[in-house]
Amino acid sequence: MQDAVERSLAAMKWLTTSDGAAVELARLTAAQVDLLSVPGNTSLLEKKSRASASLLRVLHELGGTPAVRLQHELRSMRAGIRSATSGTAIPAGENVSKFQRPRKSRPRL
Repeated sequence: MQDAVERSLAAMKWLTTSDGAAVELARLTAAQVDLLSVPGNTSLLEKKSRASASLLRVLHELGGTPAVRLQHELRSMRAGIRSATSGTAIPAGENVSKFQRPRKSRPRL
């Protein structure tokens, strides 16, 4: 788990030094999950489950879950983010796809 968290944190280019405590908490929680991942020991299963849920919450707060990233992308597209210097629209990154609403399944009455 620690390796996966390190890769995730490295990919979060938006993190700043003020996020340091939350980043360290994510690392420590990942280490806990790894320590509780003893094969064949079912007595640690509940503790591992709680530690995993805690890690997910920390990553969520750091913006490192798919749901949070999608919310941020949709919000930025709705806001029509503009450059502070030129006033022109900033193009969406390669990782942002155009949001399309699903077709309605039944006609309106």
